[in-house]
Amino acid sequence: MKKWCFILSGVLFLVGCSDQIDVNAPYEDTTVIYGLLNKNDNRHYVKINKAFLGELDAEQMAQIADSSQYEMLSARVQELDGNAGLVNEFVLLDTLVSNKEAGAFYAPEHKLYYFDASLNADHQYKIIVDVPQKELQVFGQTPIIKDFSLSGGTIFGNSVVDVGFKSPAGQFVDQNYQWVSKKDARSYQLTMVVNYDNFYLDNTSETKELYIDYPNQNSLSLEGGESMQQEISGEAFYQQLEARIPSKSETPNLSHRKLNFFTFEMVVAGDELATFIEVNAPSTGINQDKPLYTNIENGIGVFSTRISLRSIFEKQLNNLSKAELYDGIYTKDLGFCANSGAFVCPN
Repeated sequence: MKKWCFILSGVLFLVGCSDQIDVNAPYEDTTVIYGLLNKNDNRHYVKINKAFLGELDAEQMAQIADSSQYEMLSARVQELDGNAGLVNEFVLLDTLVSNKEAGAFYAPEHKLYYFDASLNADHQYKIIVDVPQKELQVFGQTPIIKDFSLSGGTIFGNSVVDVGFKSPAGQFVDQNYQWVSKKDARSYQLTMVVNYDNFYLDNTSETKELYIDYPNQNSLSLEGGESMQQEISGEAFYQQLEARIPSKSETPNLSHRKLNFFTFEMVVAGDELATFIEVNAPSTGINQDKPLYTNIENGIGVFSTRISLRSIFEKQLNNLSKAELYDGIYTKDLGFCANSGAFVCPN
């Protein structure tokens, strides 16, 4: 029985394989497109390859570049106005990238296609791919998410208010990070970035960042203007630090640590990308069969939009929350300390 596979790479690395193809069925060239357009980028990369079929084991074929890589094709991206009128057209150029990590598919070199442009968020962008000896064009289309400021709402969006994760009564306190949905954006994933310094006994230091991811949140519509929020658990904040930062005793030559600030990042995805991610999420039920989702005509894959944002404020903990960091049940062994007071750092 012949086996076939395809690869999509980018923010996701997805592999689909099947051994249910009839050995007598004729080979059909299936073009795979994976591209995400970001308003803040000037160079935009697209992965274009093909599903492959053969007699060998799928894992063996995946290590051969020619199995999934086109030798020749032509591709372009059209910029369309609100009336679908052609504003501009960009020819995609190919390049070899050498930074792909070893894995199921061939590495380190792999072919990508790119174009340079400043994207207009009021326009749509359509990719068109022509493969020699294929009668039908392969194409997909996406809007562009506009750039916007990530403030955070009442607590996280106020530069003079420190964040409290501990109450005067000694209880953990939860806070809400707030934002407003934007047009053509569906999925929002928030990440807290905790910035701190390690100070060593040899008088050296290094800055570290810890990333705490929160679940995706989907807006109800693509029209924008919807109030959204992510609960930031106070107790979970300290638990994450305990679980992911080695204790002072486990860190060679460590004298102490200082918390500098924490801030937030957000990745915002267009509707097509959000649906693609949802459909390809791991199955939790008995039925492991997944539907194939694509917005590519005469091919498979996804051509969509995303944008990455960083909060405009770097936040500090209030005094009670700092004390919990220095001597709390979860983080007292991490070696965090202050410039003055009861938990002053060693000289």
